[in-house]
Amino acid sequence: MKNPWVFFLFVLGFFGCDVINPSDPIPSYISVTEIKIDSFRSEPNSAAVFDVWVTVNGDYVGTYEVQRDPNKEPLVFPVLYEGNVEVGIFGGIYRDYTFGRHDPYIFYKEYITNVELKKTEVTVVNPTISYLDEGRGGIQFPTAAFEDFESGFPRYVSCSGCVISMDIIDPKTLNGGPEQGEAAAYFKVEEDEDDLLGMIQRTRMSLPIPPTQVFFEMDYNSNVNILVSFRINGIAGWPIITLPPTTGDYRKVYIFITDDIGFAGQGDLSAEYQMFITSLETAGVEGDKYASFDNLRIVQPN
Repeated sequence: MKNPWVFFLFVLGFFGCDVINPSDPIPSYISVTEIKIDSFRSEPNSAAVFDVWVTVNGDYVGTYEVQRDPNKEPLVFPVLYEGNVEVGIFGGIYRDYTFGRHDPYIFYKEYITNVELKKTEVTVVNPTISYLDEGRGGIQFPTAAFEDFESGFPRYVSCSGCVISMDIIDPKTLNGGPEQGEAAAYFKVEEDEDDLLGMIQRTRMSLPIPPTQVFFEMDYNSNVNILVSFRINGIAGWPIITLPPTTGDYRKVYIFITDDIGFAGQGDLSAEYQMFITSLETAGVEGDKYASFDNLRIVQPN
């Protein structure tokens, strides 16, 4: 009698590859080559979007790091969609300057656009991202901590007891870009000195208790370590974060200060805060020691 398994194995061998390993679907591609941030209150825009959180037709498709070096290939990623689709993009940040800690920034609106995707082809989507609106259900920028140094009476001054004075410079002299505007705070310690530089907010302000999601933002350019702290009720200090030197360019930093408000204020509803920014040890740094700061703001829900 003929063995029926011989025919079965022959058929499986002939068709088995398609049955077990069906052809992979053919993707379309999306490329993000540039991200713009809308200016706010006619202030210079200031941002550090390091990655994008992407949806297609409302479905989350991934988080991708944006290529910030113009000399390298831009971001391109595959999606299994074609035809007219809705693409949504949230701007992501390095929270607390912690590389590897990626968060969509809660004070940015989602950018939404409709595009036509075609299999194997690359479609460029360059989002313009905006802050949430001010007002109820939006965001609040406490005026006392909002400073871009473009006006003649800055809200931040050299700290009391600090011998290094604060100057105002054109940030382009330190590789500043359009987001820095025309002016920035600048401190310099001469090569043969080891003084500390320091800057403090002029006016005290209240911060929300119980704390909501509150961030302190600034651009900085420094060749020394920088310590960001609270001054509470004009007396006590509360260190928040130490920032490393930059590589010669201004860097944007978002600092999550919610927990610090709770711990530093110890539940005191009347506590008033000032931002205090200083250098750490400057001895041992070759040449002049410097630090520049711009676009300082506290951002909180309203």
